[in-house]
Amino acid sequence: MDSIEFLILAFLLIGIGFIFCFRGKALFKPLLAVTGFIFGAILTQSVLSQTVESQTVLLVISVIAGVFFAFLTTFIYSFGVFFTGFIFVLLFLDSYGASFGAQEWNIFIKLLLCIAGGFAALFFQKVVISVISAFIGGYLITSNAWFILDLFRYKKSITSVTEYNDYFQNVVIASDGSVALIVIAVLAIAGVLVQWKILRKR
Repeated sequence: MDSIEFLILAFLLIGIGFIFCFRGKALFKPLLAVTGFIFGAILTQSVLSQTVESQTVLLVISVIAGVFFAFLTTFIYSFGVFFTGFIFVLLFLDSYGASFGAQEWNIFIKLLLCIAGGFAALFFQKVVISVISAFIGGYLITSNAWFILDLFRYKKSITSVTEYNDYFQNVVIASDGSVALIVIAVLAIAGVLVQWKILRKR
């Protein structure tokens, strides 16, 4: 993959982010499928990029993994809710963790917290789905918008999934990271308010 492909992916994720943020509760199941597919494909690319030399073979494997995760998150609803809570805690630690030293925590502690977030989502589904989807949407919009701006502002070249992932792990602890956190928080609050307003109308 090259910078253009990652740029297209960033615009796609911004669009998905808006849907998550403001329509996450109403469109939860379709969003689970999209999220599962993207997560599975990117995870597979990241894990196998150093071992599979053929880009065509890697693409096919990534698509298969994406479809598998989409199936899990859509048709096994409880797994989808758990998965959403897991991702929420993971993004929260990446976004806000630096302020309380989470970057230095053991990987197993982070994993346990993510699992706890998954179970919390299962037990408090109605409220948690709105809050989590709004936060994930705000994160996707802000991080990918920053990514696009940096590509043009600093003429960055992104050629691998690893570089792409590293960017998102560091974006909120950069010099303008506090601004990114504020934007994420504002979008998340706005998303929750809009979702609850829509739910009240129904």
